Amino acid sequence: MKKSMAAGLILIVFGIQGMIFGGFSYFVDWRNATEKAVSISEKNRHKAIVPLMGGAAAIAVGSLLVFVLARKREEND
Repeated sequence: MKKSMAAGLILIVFGIQGMIFGGFSYFVDWRNATEKAVSISEKNRHKAIVPLMGGAAAIAVGSLLVFVLARKREEND
């Protein structure tokens, strides 16, 4: 499988995920101070919102990559 075809499949999966869930969240761990027995840390949750049209565009671009490359592969064989 070529790299661009794998990128197309990843775009399709992330586009579907973005359209279904509307985004994704992630955590950032901050370690502020550390002294002998005391450690202060904080976890912040961030959310990235994926617009509906962004998910649809990712699916469209991924589909083009996969199907165009598959067609070129058939022509070369």
